[in-house]
Amino acid sequence: FFFGGNGPKKPPRSGSLFWVSQNRLLVLKTVERLEMKTLLQCLPRYEQHFTTNRNSLLCRFFGAYEVQLGRRRVQLVVMNNAFPYTLQPDVVYDLKGTTEDRWVSPRPGVVLKDLNFADKIIGIPDLKQKAALLQAVKRDSQFLRGLRVMDYSLCLGVHYCDGSYPDLDCITSDEGISSCLAVLKGYEPKYQCTLLRT
Repeated sequence: FFFGGNGPKKPPRSGSLFWVSQNRLLVLKTVERLEMKTLLQCLPRYEQHFTTNRNSLLCRFFGAYEVQLGRRRVQLVVMNNAFPYTLQPDVVYDLKGTTEDRWVSPRPGVVLKDLNFADKIIGIPDLKQKAALLQAVKRDSQFLRGLRVMDYSLCLGVHYCDGSYPDLDCITSDEGISSCLAVLKGYEPKYQCTLLRT
């Protein structure tokens, strides 16, 4: 399992370190011990949620590990990469549904927040896709509320086109919604959606 890039990526607030696999399918993330404990306790319900909601936008976890580095124990999770393929987003938003401390100075490579997104409109012309997306967000939110998970957000990637649509066959042949292409057999989402602005 090789991880590429220039070492770990560290967001300014969470304190977690991230690595992306060389093939861009997986993300390795450090988590706090309590976060790991909560994930492991929720795992049976999490799996059931994916069984009954194949279009879930929640990330898929593929492994949870604890490693010892000297005297320190570090908890790691392996999960799907929301943006694994060649069509990389030009802009990424981390949306929490609040305005408190939710603005960052826009610059290349920075994940933007709610107030950066406030004046934007994403149109989904296909009404069936729009309804499916809203239903998936609603079901996922209800599920997380039922788990009493309070701190979660929607990661939205936007790819700007030059007037022509890119070849999306390299991503999926289906239309619809999903957090990304799952890499485990039996947990593939029924739909995949890439939001595009022309």
